[in-house]
Amino acid sequence: MSFSKNIFVYLLLTMVLPLCFSCNKNLITTSSSAKLSFQTDTVKFDTVFTSLGSATQSLKIYNPNSEKINISNIRLAGGTGSMFRINVDGTPTYSIDNVQIAAHDSLYIFVAVTVDPSNVNNPFVVNDSILFSTNGNDQKVILDAYGQNAHYYNDSVVCDEDWVADKPYVIFNSIEVNPGCTLTIEKGARVYMHYGSNILVAGTLIVGPGATVNDSVVFQVDRLEQDYAGIPGQWGSIWFLRGSTGYLTHAIINEATTGIFAGIGGTIANDTLVSTFTNSSAPSITLNQCIIQNCLNYGINGVYSTITANNTLITSCGTDNLFLLYGGNYNFNNCTLADFSSSTTNHTNPIVALQNFYPQNGNNYVVPFTANFYNTIVFGDISNGNEIFDTVLANTTSNLLFQNCFVTVTNTPASNYTNCLVNKLSQPLNPLFINSTNNNFFLMSGSPCIGSGEMSSEVSPDLDDQTRIINQPDIGCYSYPQ
Repeated sequence: MSFSKNIFVYLLLTMVLPLCFSCNKNLITTSSSAKLSFQTDTVKFDTVFTSLGSATQSLKIYNPNSEKINISNIRLAGGTGSMFRINVDGTPTYSIDNVQIAAHDSLYIFVAVTVDPSNVNNPFVVNDSILFSTNGNDQKVILDAYGQNAHYYNDSVVCDEDWVADKPYVIFNSIEVNPGCTLTIEKGARVYMHYGSNILVAGTLIVGPGATVNDSVVFQVDRLEQDYAGIPGQWGSIWFLRGSTGYLTHAIINEATTGIFAGIGGTIANDTLVSTFTNSSAPSITLNQCIIQNCLNYGINGVYSTITANNTLITSCGTDNLFLLYGGNYNFNNCTLADFSSSTTNHTNPIVALQNFYPQNGNNYVVPFTANFYNTIVFGDISNGNEIFDTVLANTTSNLLFQNCFVTVTNTPASNYTNCLVNKLSQPLNPLFINSTNNNFFLMSGSPCIGSGEMSSEVSPDLDDQTRIINQPDIGCYSYPQ
């Protein structure tokens, strides 16, 4: 009898106790000691361009109590005049009453900000706070945003303008430099591209005259939050149309779809159009000490163009670092062309792709083509071991030369590779970058590229503005410190 009674009591407790706990969790605490806890005491926004807005940040609120809690009011201290906006449990608002959080549960508040135009050129701080009233307690979370005034261009035509480094330049959609017009972007300027925006050059683009490594001109997406940093394809390209001219010094082109697209105003529509291209109509572009990185497709896509690049780094491209096709004249001196698979790009295409013909009616029409590579590194982790894809058909108007270069190829190069260091799967050779994962392409001590270059008028200074040993330069865009 006693045993049966104990069993009955046990079963009763197993049924009643959970109900008690459940009831406890459904109770709303009114204790003044019951407070909220927060993911952070300050929600911070990176630089936000005036009138442009920013990505939404989130704030997580916790109820650490064993009973449900009722927040009698959540509000922005700045009220309807605040530059911030909040969304509480799906409701956009400046103030909301009676928001409940279950015991040991949490709630998200989403915060966005738009900064009004300012008279100042330098960044300024915008502040507010979210106030929480619970059981007679007042708690708050600080909101901080750094605002920046800017020059804005939206579907604009620019002619004979000089962009200086006073405020950033923000481009929506596209701008075009018309034939006969010049756009000069002075050293230290920052150009921020909205999603899908392009710079179209039918005239002349001059970037960074007199610039050094410390005051480079930067082209990048206008989203400055950390989540967007280094993500390829967030804007279009700098497009050089036929007959255009470009001179770029210490330019950094980051996060584009294609860094530089030269020779045509859009995708190739038909072969008849290509057949009309000539050397006289080719865009002429010179890059000195530039960086092109984090491109969704190509670093440079040249279509029957004239392009010279000196002491330039092209890296982290989703397709090819260089895609040079349908003829043209190309010279790369002391450049580093490097690519590796990462969290943002899968390196399966060769770094360099070359083609000197265009197909039409089942035939390949060979066009004049010259591509010279001097003292240049071509190195990556492509699985088949061939980082140079060469479909240059032999004829009297075509010339391909790699001289004193570090190349990654499957087989021993042909006669158009002279005095090159060859990295093959069967005979691995490494240029010994300091840290390619972090885009540090300086050479380590013992690199085979040190002192293996050919003397040239284009070798000095390097990408870091360091003077090279002229008579025995290093291979690549950076020289080894002497």
